[in-house]
Amino acid sequence: MTQTSIFKDSRITPEAGRQVVLNMMTGQIVSPAVYDPKSKLLLCSGGSARPYMIKSWAYLEDVNHALGLEATDAETLEHLKKQAEDDTCECDVVNHILEVVLNDLSEILPDAIKKDIQEMMKK
Repeated sequence: MTQTSIFKDSRITPEAGRQVVLNMMTGQIVSPAVYDPKSKLLLCSGGSARPYMIKSWAYLEDVNHALGLEATDAETLEHLKKQAEDDTCECDVVNHILEVVLNDLSEILPDAIKKDIQEMMKK
């Protein structure tokens, strides 16, 4: 019996706008990625995947179907999005601490360094 793979050769271009799962030469799986026809690259959260590092790819919905995975219902998903918005990000605490330390340092450092610190805080 011949088994057909849902993964396609990297030389085949996926449809623009559809989410794909990338099987990288390193053995890593990257998902989701989306093909951008303007740049001719697969874009993912970390930027773009180097085409020569992609071994194969598959449409995300095909992978989910093959694994028996399905998205949660719309109501639960909406609740989870609201919960994520309401949660306080731990990075806010870290940024606050950093701001306090930089302010304290700016009081004791020369004016040239104070300007650099003030520029850093604006970013």
